[in-house]
Amino acid sequence: MELIKQGHEVTVITTDPQFKNDTAPKNLREIDVHDISYMVMKDFTLTVTGSDDDLTNQIIAVTKDIQQYLDASQNGVIYFSFGTNVLPSSLSQEKIKIFENVFSQLPYNVIWKWDSDEKSVKSKNIKKYKWLPQSDLLRHPNVKLFITQGGLQSTDESITAGVPLIGIPMLGDQWYNAEKYVHHKIGIKLSLEKLTENQLKNAIIEIIEDKSYRENIIRLRSLMQDQPQAPLNRAVWWIEYVLRHGGAKHLRSPAANMSWIEYYELELVFILLSSILIFIGLITFLIKFSISCASKYVKEKLS
Repeated sequence: MELIKQGHEVTVITTDPQFKNDTAPKNLREIDVHDISYMVMKDFTLTVTGSDDDLTNQIIAVTKDIQQYLDASQNGVIYFSFGTNVLPSSLSQEKIKIFENVFSQLPYNVIWKWDSDEKSVKSKNIKKYKWLPQSDLLRHPNVKLFITQGGLQSTDESITAGVPLIGIPMLGDQWYNAEKYVHHKIGIKLSLEKLTENQLKNAIIEIIEDKSYRENIIRLRSLMQDQPQAPLNRAVWWIEYVLRHGGAKHLRSPAANMSWIEYYELELVFILLSSILIFIGLITFLIKFSISCASKYVKEKLS
């Protein structure tokens, strides 16, 4: 709103538009992120036949169902998601059985992000969904634990929500992130290849019953968020700074304005090629000179 008050043209992508029915200021354009995400989420949500409105209504229904499930979970909820890059249905049946068996033994309800339409489970305390509003879900007070693959965004959202983690890394930086869970004592790292029912169950019980994990992640959140300026104010200041200084070209990396000669280091290439040619020429001269001297020497001997 600070930018709007100061007369800047502003476009905002938001989950919660503040102005309805064309009541927004003339210099503000609000884009509801749901109008975008509903289209993007078609491949991740339940199979829907009909119009886009049908899809929107079903996602709203799913969100309400999640809210009711969370509110009704008196013993708490475990949230289990391997993100978008890892398909849980592609895991071996042995690993899937480990998770199902352990979850069924616990007094907690479980929300499991699943990727296929086949979501049947034997245990009543497990519910599977194709799409979940993860950031909002983690903020619910009944969520006790987040079992994750250790992605950076999932880690950030869990820290922001103050929910301890169990990391089961599979790709890229996930091993490093899961190791940091252990380092900061905000979670436990497990290996999918060596995972057993006892390991998983003991890790879940330890995280939930040992309050230090939640206290540590709340303390880490406090450290990360304790800054001299609120993120919104900082963003507004930098936007105006760039506008005041004509795009702030002085802050751009010098590499952004490199010529193709500098980019491809042609000067260095020329020096290297020249050095190689000089070296070859010198060697050729020495070889010819040596042959010439040897020929003269042989002729002198024969004469």
